[in-house]
Amino acid sequence: MLRPCVLSRFWGTTLLQPQTWASGGVEGSIERSKKILKQCDTNEPLLRARVRAAQERMNTAAGEERRAAHAVSSKASFSAQMATMKKRVIDANPSERLRELLAQEARAVEQVRERSAMGKDAEALVTATGKGISFLQKALGCCLEAKVLHEQVRGVGAAASIEAAVCTV
Repeated sequence: MLRPCVLSRFWGTTLLQPQTWASGGVEGSIERSKKILKQCDTNEPLLRARVRAAQERMNTAAGEERRAAHAVSSKASFSAQMATMKKRVIDANPSERLRELLAQEARAVEQVRERSAMGKDAEALVTATGKGISFLQKALGCCLEAKVLHEQVRGVGAAASIEAAVCTV
């Protein structure tokens, strides 16, 4: 931005740049740009040092993060190994109380299995009973129909015998 103002006949002439009239012309713009450039040159080493320090802190933090992640995974692995060893020791050397509890657990599992089987049997029995009731209701309906028909036949037979008796007399 500084070079075109200094070298160009168009950009370097205040008369042709109305935006610079109130702020000291092109010379004022050049002076301001030089001050900004000097400030940037002064601040650059400080900013580069800050960037290096921030990168070092990031590298240190990344290393700490990797060590922490390794420690966490190692702890999880050791915890799993410890639980496995503890289970093996307990299984190899059960106390009397543990034996009693294991026996109770086995009995409870067996009872649950038996009750589950009984529940399935009960469901089958309920289904069969429902079908039986349905068949009995149909049979009862058939019996009532047969009784009605029998009564009708007896009535017809009694009427026929009365007619026969009347006819013979």
